[in-house]
Amino acid sequence: MKNMLMDAHGEVLRAIELHKNGDKAPLSPAILNNVKRELEDMMEAMDPKIYVPSYSRPIMDWPEEDETGIVKRLVHVSFDYDRIRK
Repeated sequence: MKNMLMDAHGEVLRAIELHKNGDKAPLSPAILNNVKRELEDMMEAMDPKIYVPSYSRPIMDWPEEDETGIVKRLVHVSFDYDRIRK
C-alpha cells in the first residue's frame, strides 16, 4: 500500500509541475495540492481509523476527460487505503 501511495504522490507532483509550466495537466492545481497533502497524511497514518482522505468525491466529479488515468488511479488508491486493517 505504501508503494501505491508513493506512486500516486509522484504522479500528483508531476501534474502540479505541468500546471506550473503552463502545460496541459489533469485536474486543477487546487485539487492536486489538496490530494498531495492528503496522500502525505495517508502515508504518515497508514490506518483508515486514524486518517481518512476526502479527495475522492471532488475528483470523481471532475468534468474533464482524463487521458492520464490519474483520476481512476487516485480513486483506487483511496478505496484500497480504506481497506487497510491493523
